[in-house]
Amino acid sequence: MQNQLCIKQQQHQELKKKGIDNHVLIATEPECASVIARETIDLSAGTKYILLDVGGGTADIACHKAIDENRVEQIVTPKGGPWGSSYIDEAYFSLLNDIFGKSLMNEFKRKSPNKWIRMKENFRIAKHKYDGTKEMNITLDNAFLKHIENTFDEDSDDEESDDEDEGIIGRKFTSVFKYKGRKTGLIKYDGALAITPAIEVWNDLFDSVITPLIAKTDELLEQKEMEGCKHMLLVGGLSESEYLKNRIRAKYSKQCNIHCVSRPILAVVKGAAIIGLRPSSIAQWRAPETIGIKVRRPYDEAKDSILPKHMKKKYKRQFVIDCGFWPLIKKGTPIDPKSQGVIEWFRPWMGKGQAQVKIELYSSDEVDPVHTTNDEPEGKKVIELPSDWKEDEAFPVVYWDRGAEKKLYVAVRDWPEDQREIAIQWKDPLS
Repeated sequence: MQNQLCIKQQQHQELKKKGIDNHVLIATEPECASVIARETIDLSAGTKYILLDVGGGTADIACHKAIDENRVEQIVTPKGGPWGSSYIDEAYFSLLNDIFGKSLMNEFKRKSPNKWIRMKENFRIAKHKYDGTKEMNITLDNAFLKHIENTFDEDSDDEESDDEDEGIIGRKFTSVFKYKGRKTGLIKYDGALAITPAIEVWNDLFDSVITPLIAKTDELLEQKEMEGCKHMLLVGGLSESEYLKNRIRAKYSKQCNIHCVSRPILAVVKGAAIIGLRPSSIAQWRAPETIGIKVRRPYDEAKDSILPKHMKKKYKRQFVIDCGFWPLIKKGTPIDPKSQGVIEWFRPWMGKGQAQVKIELYSSDEVDPVHTTNDEPEGKKVIELPSDWKEDEAFPVVYWDRGAEKKLYVAVRDWPEDQREIAIQWKDPLS
């Protein structure tokens, strides 16, 4: 989910550069899918449901509750991770790399990119049909087979075949290649245009993605706020996978009613159109992380003893640290999209005659972080203070969240209005 929030913020910043940010509303796929959930689920007021948006790159899990016939709200901070369909594709082509060699595969990809794309599409078709009960053929491309055979022929001119009918590729699969060092024969070649991974190979390809997805879903369903949740909705391209649907049903059918949208990608597009017409469809969401600024504060032995000794400094007859985390909004806090933002008064520790103060914004996955990280801040600005600024004077810090648009303002008196915003550059957690 954090990946989608990062993308939303980046998109909004690009739109702002073009001067059209006030005319575009950006929504995440789970938000769009949640809007059309009522077409699949009977959503009376108070109905809770968990939504699994399993797409190409990532999987996002959202927990919502219906408010009325038009609006829903987040009741638990959403989760997500690198559990999308493309990671299954990567596992499959990594398997081909193991069989034929990475350099040979890269050479074919470079020489025949269109045929390479066709091979990916062939795997996608087989991937969605595989249900975990029987082996499924994966059609290869004839140009790929020719490429492999020509390469093997060059390396095997002096070798004699024990089974001429099966061919060089078949011998490679059945007699030489050991899947993960276990045994041979787990991947078969039909002598023509298809390979057939054994069921345990197919399951391995999927489970590297589906097992952590289920573990994270369990984590969310165990939250107190999700008590009484009776519905689970699957959307996104990977939700068309029979194997995924079978694993989800086996795991959750006694706990939830499992709903699969017939055209999951189109459903997200339709939800986006509805949100465009009715932006209040998502009435409330939860802060996915804690947002705060870096501050100087008194040293606390109980909290700060884990810090390196050089970070404990003497200032005005007491010890202080300069990496304290001062939260503006905590992870899981409900956010009303119509609110005017979070306003906190900040009084920096000033030295006499100090002319500047530096504001640095940080995020944390913890609810109550104590220290900022060593990473670069998401936003920072050095502010020139008025010449008559007093050491005990404070100024408001405003954090403003609209989902796709996040802003931080510092309203130091006499500071120009057009310079009060601190640009936020959210980091992609999957990068």
